[in-house]
Amino acid sequence: MKKIIIFSILTLFIVLVACQANGDITVPADVTTELETTTEAITETIEITTTEQRTTLRSDIIPPELGQFRPIFYSLSAFYANLVDREILHAWEMARIESGEFHRECVAVSFIRDFNISREDFEQANERERVFLEERGLTPQMSANYEIYDVDLIFTFDNEKINEFFSWDNWPYDSWA
Repeated sequence: MKKIIIFSILTLFIVLVACQANGDITVPADVTTELETTTEAITETIEITTTEQRTTLRSDIIPPELGQFRPIFYSLSAFYANLVDREILHAWEMARIESGEFHRECVAVSFIRDFNISREDFEQANERERVFLEERGLTPQMSANYEIYDVDLIFTFDNEKINEFFSWDNWPYDSWA
């Protein structure tokens, strides 16, 4: 919710400034000043957010029961999903959710094991996703949604290490969702 508000304020500010620069509309100085002040206050709040506060803010986006791990822990992108039949994958995902398995094991580990995905196929899908994100300038520093798998780690099948790695507590960046 906070991201939507921030995005809306920034978009409104940009549109108003752009229109004013083109002479399309005249924005009263107090409105521009208020938008700048609000934007600065929001930016400052984000910059001083601590790890504990980050967990609280994340709860707006990720339900508390899903919030222990980063998004990549729970879901596969189309780059990986294309390795198997979509209907079978959907049924498999629903079964994981119903059984609660998605809380205990990274989806990539279960996917590789249950569908017998080769390391080569997984690496190729991972590389396609990396290139896709890179071409669009999307990085994990911007959002955890742009993270790709550490293939070596996933293929250890060591759930304890994998779970620790994908824990929010071990997220090295300031962005969280």
